[in-house]
Amino acid sequence: MKAKQTIIPPLIALMAAGQSRRFNGVKLAQGIDDIGTPLLLDSYRKLKGFSDELGADLVVILGAHADLLASILPGDAKLIYNSQWQQGMSTSIKAAVGYAQEQGAESLMLSLADQVALQPEHFHSLIEARSQLDTRVCGFYLGSLSVPAIFHRDDYPKLLELSGDRGAKPVLNDLYESGKMLAIEMESAAFDIDTRYDLQQWLAGRSSNLG
Repeated sequence: MKAKQTIIPPLIALMAAGQSRRFNGVKLAQGIDDIGTPLLLDSYRKLKGFSDELGADLVVILGAHADLLASILPGDAKLIYNSQWQQGMSTSIKAAVGYAQEQGAESLMLSLADQVALQPEHFHSLIEARSQLDTRVCGFYLGSLSVPAIFHRDDYPKLLELSGDRGAKPVLNDLYESGKMLAIEMESAAFDIDTRYDLQQWLAGRSSNLG
């Protein structure tokens, strides 16, 4: 019987550099539960617990509102400042890839800080799928491929060619079409907080569940 392949944990990057234009405020600093836990801290804690279990490195990419958001995070959090954040999500991806290259990371996992409904089990599902088949893997929801996603180092050049605010979707689609990307149904990733209405809906849903 063939032994299960040991796969090196990915470097994990939590993307938190956006300006939150549609929110009209600092959305990642907003409380998302009954004790006022900031959205960024909640996302960080979930990924930190996950990364510690894997023995993986976790870094947070900051840009707009960097000082405020850095103050929300634990003092030992690893932070990277994206000075080009105004040019869109692609620049944060490039910052994460650059760090991954510096660290010699074999793979890179990207996750968005505003995907409030994601839980550690969703991240574990990516790792489990990858352990069965050593390939790239990403979330799939609303008929679209998206992050969270794990890329291989061979994908770094493609990620570095991204521009504007489109994110990694073009690379995800190319990899999937060439049979190199495994997609996992992940409905919870579909809910992100972009507007104040989104936040109200999230808080109302929590109240209903608790009630």
